[in-house]
Amino acid sequence: MAAPAPRSAPSAFGHAALLLALASALAVIGAALVIFLVARAESLTAAAALLDGVVFANGVVATLVATSPFLATLLVGYAYMQRGLKKRAARRAEGAGSLRG
Repeated sequence: MAAPAPRSAPSAFGHAALLLALASALAVIGAALVIFLVARAESLTAAAALLDGVVFANGVVATLVATSPFLATLLVGYAYMQRGLKKRAARRAEGAGSLRG
């Protein structure tokens, strides 16, 4: 199986931006779905009231809940960045090795 052709910097940036937008959209849809279902489900009213009391009683918890999709996308982006840096270092080492030999 042949390795995929390396992407140019603008192409890689566009791909990363597309993945970020997709992950953010999925997080927003998921959060909206959970909020909608909790608000509409009578069987979850007590659990929702408890969750509401815990989340909004502490500002730090509310902030973490609100920013969790953003933090998750940053974590994924960091992993992609590390992978790219390792590939670049390997290419650089491979190129330097061929110049010496």
